[in-house]
Amino acid sequence: MNIGRRLIIFILYAIGSIFYWFHRYYRGIKYFKKALEFGRGDLRFGIHNYYVGLGYYKLRRFADAITYFEEYMKKKKGAKNALLRAAVCYDNLAVKLPLDSTDRKKLLERARALVNEVVLFNSENALLYAILGTIEKHRGELVSAKAHFLKALALDPNCKVAKEHMCDLL
Repeated sequence: MNIGRRLIIFILYAIGSIFYWFHRYYRGIKYFKKALEFGRGDLRFGIHNYYVGLGYYKLRRFADAITYFEEYMKKKKGAKNALLRAAVCYDNLAVKLPLDSTDRKKLLERARALVNEVVLFNSENALLYAILGTIEKHRGELVSAKAHFLKALALDPNCKVAKEHMCDLL
């Protein structure tokens, strides 16, 4: 890849970042996608998938976000931020489905697997256990959910997510 092409990708990425940081997510996504087109095939530019996914995540377009997070995770193994955000997307999509739905179960299982992968990197993070508790709660596994919320509160007694969901279980 020549220097001119790299410069164009960098400029597109910079413009996308500016729009993103000013909460203009649609415009940011547009420039990140253009950067992806110019950098197609070059793994160094896979980060743009993450930022497109992040833009869709902020817009609460979870299905679109998952597509880009999954693509990024293929290129960058152990991408903790993408793993966690994708898990939250799967969870948000699942809760909109009926309780006995097979698709709901599959989405929640994928969410749980992603969070468990992040826990391998950071087992002392209260928020991770709170998210696992939330996923278990949505799966109907209330005993497991409670255990995760208690673990989160043991790590951080001020964990807001765990406190809120724990109150629901009592």
